[in-house]
Amino acid sequence: MTENFQGLTSAQIDAAELLRKNRNNEVLKYTVAAYDRLSTAIFITGFLGPIFGSVLNPALLSNYAGIGKALIVCGLLQALMISCGLHLYGKNKLRDGWQ
Repeated sequence: MTENFQGLTSAQIDAAELLRKNRNNEVLKYTVAAYDRLSTAIFITGFLGPIFGSVLNPALLSNYAGIGKALIVCGLLQALMISCGLHLYGKNKLRDGWQ
């Protein structure tokens, strides 16, 4: 996208630049909010969901042997790490801006 700034005053160019920066800031905030919503969804469904499910219905875990329970714990930790990673990525992206 090429912009033609010929014939514009300095004030008009500054206003256009300010408008572009504001637009980029809003897009950045929207993108970071989407990362944060995704991290929250993964945390709820992948970490808290199975924990609450096993607390409310202990019979769910009684069908699994030791290795099955270990795999469930690994899945919980994986969901927790992905959720934290997405949250921290969004936080860093918001701090650093578009680079």
